[in-house]
Amino acid sequence: MGTNNRVTVFVGNYGSGKTELSMNYALDLARQGQRVALVDLDIINPYFRSREKADLLESRGVHVLLPQAAYVMSEVPAMPPEIAGFIANRGYHVVIDVGGDNTGATALGRFADLLKNTGYRMLMVVNTNRPDTSSPAGIIAVMHSIEAASGLSVTALAGNTNLAWETDLALVQQGQAMLEQVSLQTGLPIDFIVVERSLQEQVQEHFPHRQVFPIDILMRLQWAQT
Repeated sequence: MGTNNRVTVFVGNYGSGKTELSMNYALDLARQGQRVALVDLDIINPYFRSREKADLLESRGVHVLLPQAAYVMSEVPAMPPEIAGFIANRGYHVVIDVGGDNTGATALGRFADLLKNTGYRMLMVVNTNRPDTSSPAGIIAVMHSIEAASGLSVTALAGNTNLAWETDLALVQQGQAMLEQVSLQTGLPIDFIVVERSLQEQVQEHFPHRQVFPIDILMRLQWAQT
């Protein structure tokens, strides 16, 4: 299976930041003039979903594929048939936001054969401040459970260690040190370090040989702003 930069799948455990990264990644592609489709396969977590920002994404050139209107806020895994068409369409960059852990990855498994034929990148998004991914062994265990449930292989890692607005350089350093261990143990490359945009410069300065991907926080809960 060769990797294909046209189809990017983001997986990880609960609280890893997959949805924020998926939306920002899709928006970044759109800003570059690419035709982009964002597939919301998060049928598990009712709190942070790209579907809640569908209007914003559409207004910025990202086509969002959601469950049918009757199921848009439900846990029923009712996914639009158009997903397969967009994955196969060479004219689109496709970004897939997958629900947490192996349970959410089961929905991704429906498209495993198509993705294997098309080619894909599957990035494991890691926040080392989450209980299940607070050690190299835990990260690898979660990754293997996702691979088993989806029938697909993780091709790279993305570091996203954070504590929301309390994140600082020291925290990013701690998370990245652990991710480097995972990379050594698994042989998987680290595609980039994800940080909120205000931290980009200092993190890049500290990690000059790593790509730093800046994001804007789009999914902050209303109670967290008060």
